[in-house]
Amino acid sequence: MAHVRLRRLRDLIPVSASALAFWAWANREEVVDWAAFGVRAIQQVVRGDREDAVLELRLRTALLEDRRTRRAPGLTVQVRARVAIFTGLVQPEVRDVAHHFAQRVEGLESVDDRLEVLPGR
Repeated sequence: MAHVRLRRLRDLIPVSASALAFWAWANREEVVDWAAFGVRAIQQVVRGDREDAVLELRLRTALLEDRRTRRAPGLTVQVRARVAIFTGLVQPEVRDVAHHFAQRVEGLESVDDRLEVLPGR
């Protein structure tokens, strides 16, 4: 039954290996960022610290909801000991929206804001 569903999905969204490779190259910074998160999350879970990995996943997912923070150049996110750590060089509105979403993630205790803001245009 599962192979039938997969075949239907391939019919709806035909993606070749070369198209997938092109997409991965075009989005390489985001792919590397999510891969780094995956490695950190696995390491945390193996150590028995699942909470920070879950909080970071929730925060990253929330940041994807807004066009200003989705793929925002320069914005990096990590969660350690229930504290969201923002680093990078960003537009002023990115900082504001990132803080807004961090406050909405239940379980985060605070934000360590290490962001540098680009001068206004």
